[in-house]
Amino acid sequence: MVTTLPANVEDYTPLQAQSTYSDAEKAAFGELQKYISEHTNVNIWWFWDLGQKVARIRRDAKSQQALYGKKVLFRLAKGLGHNNDRQLYNAMNVVTQFGSKKAFTEYVKLRGEAGNQLSWSHIVYLSGVGDTDLRMQLAAASLEQTWSAEELWRKVKELCDRKARGTRVPDIKIPNSAQGCLTHVSSQAEKYVYNHDKAWTGDAFDLAATVKDIPADKLSIKLLDAVRETKKRVDGMQTRAATMVQILSDIEVDISARMDAQVRLDVAAAAAMSAASGTDGGDDAVAVVAHEKKAAAKKKPAKKKPAKKRPGRVGTSK
Repeated sequence: MVTTLPANVEDYTPLQAQSTYSDAEKAAFGELQKYISEHTNVNIWWFWDLGQKVARIRRDAKSQQALYGKKVLFRLAKGLGHNNDRQLYNAMNVVTQFGSKKAFTEYVKLRGEAGNQLSWSHIVYLSGVGDTDLRMQLAAASLEQTWSAEELWRKVKELCDRKARGTRVPDIKIPNSAQGCLTHVSSQAEKYVYNHDKAWTGDAFDLAATVKDIPADKLSIKLLDAVRETKKRVDGMQTRAATMVQILSDIEVDISARMDAQVRLDVAAAAAMSAASGTDGGDDAVAVVAHEKKAAAKKKPAKKKPAKKRPGRVGTSK
């Protein structure tokens, strides 16, 4: 009887995954299955040895592609009963990044003042740092400040983001006037509101509802990390938005106060002019000043015309 396999490898059962193995993959699967069943004391060294086996299988799959199918690690992981290949990949990546057992041992032996040591999760996140000196500094700081694995992950990610920003600086439109800046801020705020209402939480797509529809066995650390990172960024944006609202409120008060003060100065100047001319400025003072300002703004400097010769006086002949 021929069993129809699901379209996505992610949906394979262990038996379905095993049914896809080539001879080379069956041998690899048997090796991993035997190691896991015989070594039940799971610790850092358990992961290291597992990583060495997975790394070798990965190398063989790359060098002998005819003997292996696609998504080898993922199918092996599914055959072992895992939802994904994260455990196998992390173990392999640690071995690959640390390079040697000697280098790896240096991190295993590290201790903090309280006797704390790095967990396997700490090691996994440190493997994401290519610079060996920086990796050791982060490891020491993690022990000294007793960071959890998640706190260490955030530090590593910040460094990666900073490095990425250093290599690619996004184009930023720098305003050259107050009006230009206000237009820019307004357009960006409008864009966010539109996306929020139409693209993220609207009828066409609703983020919260979409996540709720994901089956529990399909949820992942990657998705959870993305939620936390996005929340952090939006929170930072919210803080900056509140700061901008306060800045705009202060500017509004400043403009209103200075305009009112200028009106009072103009009224006083108009009253003084009326008093000097002996006329009653009265309530028309503001209107007079406003009219004069408007006229002055529109008036163009007149071109000087050559002076006309004054005609001589006509007299009687002597």
